[in-house]
Amino acid sequence: MHDDRPPSDASPPPIACLLDPAALAARRADLAALAARALRRIERADGVVHLHFVREAAGAVTAAVTLERQCCPFLDFAVAQPDGGDLVVSVRAPAAATAVLDDFVALPTLGEAG
Repeated sequence: MHDDRPPSDASPPPIACLLDPAALAARRADLAALAARALRRIERADGVVHLHFVREAAGAVTAAVTLERQCCPFLDFAVAQPDGGDLVVSVRAPAAATAVLDDFVALPTLGEAG
């Protein structure tokens, strides 16, 4: 089994998205489209955003989480599917970056501007 986590003595990743502005705009559009077709609800509490997606979108949601982990390694993503129902993506940010969670809360409205 391969463990991708950094060693415990590694310093935390910088609080910054690794995408350039054009790639970031494209990623936001992709996430907004995914939210428009598959996001059921959003909950935010205690520095964590929980995004509930229909289970039929599991492949697309898992792919999106993989991409987000690559470009924003300072965020912690957890994916669960309790009782075989909705797919729940939980996003946690470090205390210095909790404002980043606002972008996830705004997903349903991102597609409305274009």
